[in-house]
Amino acid sequence: LLHVRQNTRLKDEVNQSERFIAVTEATVYGTDGKPLYHTEFMLVQRDHITWIVPEEDLRKTIGDQ
Repeated sequence: LLHVRQNTRLKDEVNQSERFIAVTEATVYGTDGKPLYHTEFMLVQRDHITWIVPEEDLRKTIGDQ
C-alpha cells in the first residue's frame, strides 16, 4: 500500500521532492508474475517506479468490466 497524505492526490504524492516513498504490506513479484517476497514495510526510490495501479483496479478481472 502506498500511503497518500490527507487531501492529496496520488499524482501529487508521487511528485513530491522526497527521494523515497514508503510502502506497507508490499509484495514483490518476479518477471514470471510469481511472488518473490512479502514485507510489512519498504522504501521505494522514486526514480525506480515504472507504474502505479490503484488497489481496487488490481482486483478487477476482464469479466468484471
